[in-house]
Amino acid sequence: MTLEMKMTGEHFEFLTSARKGDGVFRFRWTLAAGKKGPPEHVHPSADETFRGRSGLLKIWIEDRAHELRPGDTLTIPARTRHRFLNPGPEPAVVDVALDGTSMEDALVPSALYAEAQGELRIRDIFRLLVHDVEANGSVPASAVGLRLMAIFARIARAFGAKPFPPPGDWTSRRGQSTWTAQDAAPPSASI
Repeated sequence: MTLEMKMTGEHFEFLTSARKGDGVFRFRWTLAAGKKGPPEHVHPSADETFRGRSGLLKIWIEDRAHELRPGDTLTIPARTRHRFLNPGPEPAVVDVALDGTSMEDALVPSALYAEAQGELRIRDIFRLLVHDVEANGSVPASAVGLRLMAIFARIARAFGAKPFPPPGDWTSRRGQSTWTAQDAAPPSASI
C-alpha cells in the first residue's frame, strides 16, 4: 500500500504494521529532489529511526543539521523537533521505523481514503486535518502551529468533517482496497 503527497514531494510505501510482530511501524519514504517534506514537527510518543537507501537527506534535529546517506542510520527520540530537505539531484529514499501505532494510525487511513476516493479534493483537506489531529502521530513543533492546527480541526469538525475509520489489518489487503463508498464519502456538510 502506498501514499503519494505530490505537494510535499513525498511517497510512502507501507511495509509492516506495529500491531504485529515487534510493535514497530515501518515504511519506505521517498522525498523528491529539492523538496522539504513536512514542516518541522515532533512525534509525541514515538522514536523515529531512518536508514538511508539512496540519495542524500538532510535532517535538522533541534536545529542541528545531519546528512543521511545510503547505509547511514539516525534515530530521533520522541518529542524532538525535526525537519528535512533533499538537496540532491535525485530522490532520497529512506527506510523509516516508528515505535507504536500512532503514525500508522495517521498515515494508513489517509492512504486507504486516497485510494478509495481517487483524486483528492479541497474538502478532503479538512477531513485529513481532523484525522491528523485526532491520530496525534505527528504535530507541529511550534506552540502557535499546534494551536492553529487544533483550531482549524475544531472548525472543520463543526462543519461535519470526521476522522477516518481505524485501518484494521491493512497488511492482509495489500493491493486491494476494502473500504466502502461510505468510508470514502466526504462529510455531509459542504466544506
